[in-house]
Amino acid sequence: MIQLEPDDPPLLVGFLPASIELPCEDGTWSVHLSARTFQHICEKRENERTDHLSLVLSRLGTVVSEPTHVGCLSGKPNQLDLWAWTPGDLAGVLVSLKCLVGETWVSTAFPLGTKSLRKHVLHGRLRPVLGA
Repeated sequence: MIQLEPDDPPLLVGFLPASIELPCEDGTWSVHLSARTFQHICEKRENERTDHLSLVLSRLGTVVSEPTHVGCLSGKPNQLDLWAWTPGDLAGVLVSLKCLVGETWVSTAFPLGTKSLRKHVLHGRLRPVLGA
């Protein structure tokens, strides 16, 4: 499970698959997580349920490297949302990325069930990744 302290350097979470189209021209395939974003994710998920926090932290790298769905829930041009579910897990995990020139960062991550996934697919905000 991922662990970052406030003064730690950014952590390389994983690499996006080549089939994913980046939302900005000079983005990178490598995805990083800052200590500040890690703290935000921990604080937000701990207030909900501790099993949500461990799910999100244990699946973060898998979602980045092997997403089954991709899209943009926010509608912002430099955002990318990835979702994946592992059989046996209580929910899937949605990871939101921010693409900047030369950098791609995790902006948040949270559990997202299949019912919510279907709603986002129906409304065109997420779509299946080809070959997933």
